[in-house]
Amino acid sequence: MSELQKLQSTLFEQNSVGDVKFYPGESRDATVEDMAREMNAFLADLKAGNATPASD
Repeated sequence: MSELQKLQSTLFEQNSVGDVKFYPGESRDATVEDMAREMNAFLADLKAGNATPASD
């Protein structure tokens, strides 16, 4: 299963998100798989209680 398929399953299987757009930030060379991999890692950290809030 690709990183994108994992992310789609997490976000859309339970209808928890209806529409989403991702911005690659400073890395214009980021692929869809790169972005999905980062999101999957964040969601796994969040689920495990290891995510840290963003600061200004």
